[in-house]
Amino acid sequence: MLNQTFIYDQDSVRLQIDGLPDYSVGQSANTIGILSSWKLDIAGFPQLEGNKEHLFNFLDVLYSYSRYYLSGIKRTVGEKNSLIQINPCDKGHLIRLTSTKEEVAPLDLIIDDAELSDLIICTDKLISDENVNINFPSAQQKLVSNTLYINKSQILTRVTPSLIGAFLFIGFSSILLIETK
Repeated sequence: MLNQTFIYDQDSVRLQIDGLPDYSVGQSANTIGILSSWKLDIAGFPQLEGNKEHLFNFLDVLYSYSRYYLSGIKRTVGEKNSLIQINPCDKGHLIRLTSTKEEVAPLDLIIDDAELSDLIICTDKLISDENVNINFPSAQQKLVSNTLYINKSQILTRVTPSLIGAFLFIGFSSILLIETK
């Protein structure tokens, strides 16, 4: 069996996956169908690595967080006791990684918007690579609920000018109608 390694680079981020073709479903030798490990390098931070479940969990939280963030909703994604949690902070985005090994303390990474973008682009390259035949979690397909968009102050700032304009129009129109009679 031939171990395959694919590397995805984007400026400050490098993602490497290692695996084997799944010959039981007829995959070619230059394909990864069975993921054995992955490594993630973000410039200025320690290398992250793990197994298939760790990568799936990471992708699920990353895509969920980015969807909320791009929708203007700043919220924490990931359970407090889960392996990964991402939340907005003053300096960018705080990624808290908890190791499955008990003696290892949680690792906090603070990345900025550019590094988050590089990270998402790398994972997009991985997911869209035709030589990687792995069923990744469909987190990127979940939509942000419309109820999360509702913000009362935004409603007031959007509706108030229209209401004032409508009342002024009706008021001036009625004054003009009264004066013309």
